[in-house]
Amino acid sequence: MRITRRRGWCAMTLPVVQQRPTRFVPCGSCNECCRNDAIFMHPECGDDPATYETEPYEGRVILKHKDNGDCIYLDRATGCTIHERRPVVCRELDCRELVNLFGAKRLKEMGMGAIEYAARRLNKRIHTGGAT
Repeated sequence: MRITRRRGWCAMTLPVVQQRPTRFVPCGSCNECCRNDAIFMHPECGDDPATYETEPYEGRVILKHKDNGDCIYLDRATGCTIHERRPVVCRELDCRELVNLFGAKRLKEMGMGAIEYAARRLNKRIHTGGAT
C-alpha cells in the first residue's frame, strides 16, 4: 500500500461535525481525492467500518487501498463503486473548500497541488457550464 502523507497532513482527515444529507459536489470524472490518501472512517457520524474493507492506519481505521494507492472502491474508468453508501468524509469533501481554507499556495506547499488543480477545474466547469 502506498499512501502519500502529503507532508504530514491528509486531506481526508478534515473534521466532520455531523452527518448531513449527501450534498451535490459536481466532481465529474475527477477522482483525485480517492487516490494516495488515507480515507478515515467516522463512526461518530454514522460510518460502520464493518461494512467496508478497511485497514488500520496510525491508530485509526481507513478504507483499504490497492497496491497503486487508489481506494479499494475506486474504478478509474467508472468512479466510486460504492457511491450510494460511501463514507461520510467522501460525501462531505469538496476540494473547493480546501482551497478556501488553506489557499492554493499552501495546498501546493503541502503536496496537494493535484487537489488544488481539481478545485480550479471544478470551478471552471461550474462557471462555464461545460466539461473540462
